[in-house]
Amino acid sequence: AWMFVVYDTPAQHPRISDSELQLIMDNINVSFLNAEKARKKIIPWKAILLSLPMWAIAVAKFCGAWGNLMLMSKLPTYLESVLHMSIEMIANGLTNGIITAVVYVALSVSLTSFGFISDWIGQKRLINDTLSRKIFETIALGGPAVCLALIPLVKCDLTLVIVLLVIAMIIFGLNAGGDKPVVVDIAPDHSGTIYGITNAIASLPGILAPLYVGYFLEGSYGSLKQWNIVFYSSAGFYIFGLVFFIIF
Repeated sequence: AWMFVVYDTPAQHPRISDSELQLIMDNINVSFLNAEKARKKIIPWKAILLSLPMWAIAVAKFCGAWGNLMLMSKLPTYLESVLHMSIEMIANGLTNGIITAVVYVALSVSLTSFGFISDWIGQKRLINDTLSRKIFETIALGGPAVCLALIPLVKCDLTLVIVLLVIAMIIFGLNAGGDKPVVVDIAPDHSGTIYGITNAIASLPGILAPLYVGYFLEGSYGSLKQWNIVFYSSAGFYIFGLVFFIIF
């Protein structure tokens, strides 16, 4: 898709309008000047590291990543080892690989769609940016938390578990209007630095979550009761992240 829709320069794009091309060309020199100024700026590390809004973003990203890791990485193991999906559903052509693909497609479409919706709300000034970011993030983290908490309640209903997984990822796409754009809102001149810090923190669940899950699960797969603890506690991470984001 990238090869078919992306061109080397704006002037080479066959569908660009004259006014849009002129706007881009007029601002190229300004962009270079701004880039030069940015290189000479001193990064206020102390102010960034002591900033509560920055930590609110980091915590929200961390908690969202933790919950998503449970949904995307551990839930397939739960489906196969605890609910025995491989025995009951492979005959119907439904496998973990297909489920994972559907979930990623749903998340991609959701992120793109809600990103456009968030921009539209901002352009129309329907609500202020701060309230918009908090609403989007609340739904983005609260929705998957509910889905994770419901998974133990549906027990061995494979269809409902899969539906909850897909719904959770669709709802999580609302963070395209939450913690993703808010970095530019609070510190446009240092957004790259803050993105780097918060994304580094958000990568920690990739190391910590497997250790956490391994602590609760005895043996290779664990019992249904042990998995319930994992799901409920992971839902708690989502809730903690959204509360921290709203407050700070």
